[in-house]
Amino acid sequence: MARTISRRSATPTASQYTPEPETDDEATERTASARRHPARTPSQNKRDTSTSSATGGWGGYNAEKKKGGKSYGDPLKVSTKAQIIAFLQSDPFAVYREHWIAGEGRQSYTCHGTEKDAKGKEVNICPLCEVDQKKPALRVLFNVVDFSDGDPKVVVLRAGVQLSDLIYDWAQNDKSSPIDRFGDPDGKPDLYWSIKRLEKQTGGRTKYDYFITPVKDRDLDEWDIEPLTAEERDALMANLFTAETQVRIDPVEDLEELADGLAA
Repeated sequence: MARTISRRSATPTASQYTPEPETDDEATERTASARRHPARTPSQNKRDTSTSSATGGWGGYNAEKKKGGKSYGDPLKVSTKAQIIAFLQSDPFAVYREHWIAGEGRQSYTCHGTEKDAKGKEVNICPLCEVDQKKPALRVLFNVVDFSDGDPKVVVLRAGVQLSDLIYDWAQNDKSSPIDRFGDPDGKPDLYWSIKRLEKQTGGRTKYDYFITPVKDRDLDEWDIEPLTAEERDALMANLFTAETQVRIDPVEDLEELADGLAA
């Protein structure tokens, strides 16, 4: 659900937000995961899973990126036509990995990853990693402002490795950081961002190349968009999404039951 503020009222309101439909690339990848699964040995120790497997910040992103694996899609409706967004934070609020188990009903499950054993060695604690032959997809979530419907609203930009790398590079550039720059005390212009994606066919599959570039507040008139006021930004900041509300973490016991059924 997007969190909208009306430019006709100072009172923040909420509006329904429908995530972007699954892309051809996602459908191909996820259909391919409907396969025979190797037998697995159930874990002997049940674990308390109250701690979320999602991390945040660029440190969390770089740590997860080193593990490899693919990533899919983004709920913000990024299209071939460039659109303007604004970041509300300087780094992602959640970084995690997701298994996609093809079938009826629910198909996405957050990976529990690894933890250190008594000897300090990283050991896998995710039951689905034992039956899913592919590495879980990397998900990187940002709170951004979407202006496409007129009134600014908070939505989640769900990025993969390619787009996240682009954003990270801009975040490390002195001229474009922080990426959520607003009301800079030194008078630097507020930053907005133009984002789009281009589709291409590779081996009969649809691939996407993402593009994101900074736009200064004074140039927004070219997009027929008014810069955010301080009051509007404060209202949007009061409606940020969090990892706790956006990343579903299943107990290991439930994933063990699911994995046992897949391996049967």
